[in-house]
Amino acid sequence: MFKIGEIHEVNNENIKIDVVNLESYSYVTKETNVYQNLSFNIEGNLNNNCYSLYFEINDDIKELLKFKKLEKNNINEMIREYEFNINDNISINPKLNVMLTKYLDNKFNIYINFIIEEEESFKEKYAGIIEFDFDLNDYIGDYNETN
Repeated sequence: MFKIGEIHEVNNENIKIDVVNLESYSYVTKETNVYQNLSFNIEGNLNNNCYSLYFEINDDIKELLKFKKLEKNNINEMIREYEFNINDNISINPKLNVMLTKYLDNKFNIYINFIIEEEESFKEKYAGIIEFDFDLNDYIGDYNETN
């Protein structure tokens, strides 16, 4: 579900989830640490405009496995990059509230509230909600293959 504006449901909703490989290097230990996280791109159309919200969860995939079932987790601190795009030419960083709930083994529900208040460079206001489920098992396979 992707709704925007006066909470109108968008058309042609598309959710793309990818595994992102990241490396960090310690100058102290001279070791490279490789970990993977998830990136999300949610797109939809409304009133001849294309909207998308992109964000990445900055923690390693295995950290999500530690979540308890049916416990709502505010993961705002885990979000590394995020942006809201309009027609692929206007990019804005909205205020986000992202909740993640684990249920049934490694299945998760993400519920996002976002708001864009009037800025000097952008005069329109937007608010929206996005909700979707995903199965972490679909991405753990990628994780296990490289770790």
